Amino acid sequence: MARHPLSQECNGGHFFLKKGWAKCFLKEINFVKRKATTKGKVSVENIDELERRYLIDIKAAVPIDDIPHDLVLNWDQTGLNYAAMSQWTMEKEVSKRVEVAGINDKRQIIAVFAWSITGNFLPMQFVYQGNTYEETMILYIQSIIILYLAEKCEALNLPPSQLVLDIIDKFQGRTTESVLKLLIKNNILYVIVPPNCTDRLQPLDLSLNKAAKNFLRSQFQSWYANKIYEQLKQDKCDPVDLRLTVMKTLGAKWIMELSRYIRSKPTLIINAFKEAGIIDAHQL
Repeated sequence: MARHPLSQECNGGHFFLKKGWAKCFLKEINFVKRKATTKGKVSVENIDELERRYLIDIKAAVPIDDIPHDLVLNWDQTGLNYAAMSQWTMEKEVSKRVEVAGINDKRQIIAVFAWSITGNFLPMQFVYQGNTYEETMILYIQSIIILYLAEKCEALNLPPSQLVLDIIDKFQGRTTESVLKLLIKNNILYVIVPPNCTDRLQPLDLSLNKAAKNFLRSQFQSWYANKIYEQLKQDKCDPVDLRLTVMKTLGAKWIMELSRYIRSKPTLIINAFKEAGIIDAHQL
């Protein structure tokens, strides 16, 4: 008589768990696939009213102050990882905060992106350790934004006093008194994205930030796969060197390629302005 296939496993031998069993177990304890977060998502009760006022402020300023679309900008800061890592884990379905070890990986640089409604991509700024957000934003306005606006006004035969509209979110260093005074001094009007609404109302959050992260992740994955392939050809299996000193050099190369990639995709941001409701589909 044949022995039951699990008889050995049930009496001190190996017990093999399969994917189906794991799924059932996780479902039983109410665990689902969740994306890692560093803080809980804040719910906004009056988001529709905030959105309405925000769009009125933007759409009223452009015709009233006769601001060309080339002079309507959105800028934002976002973290770019040199070494890609998964942000997914298993956590209880009702959890508001989902943490993953290493989610705040230091192999990261802060990039400042700025783009006009018409798809003009301004030079990027990178924030390294030791600089405050306020310092870097003031430097960015002085060396990038003001220079771009001066060149555009000249190209469009507009006076130096031409008003400009900037869309920014209320984040540390971006809306300090010094930064806002500098904007006003240079004829730059501003509209602030309502708090906790950037994922719905800020154009850069709707397109470019994610596209930039995906591009760098793809570069890292290709490089990492090649490293593994080279090892397999030599019958080796050593850990790939992901130290910060190594990744910084690679990151600089990938960021240069990122700049070229972004400039070739102006529709990324144009469509994001449409998705945010800032421009109508027929306007551009």
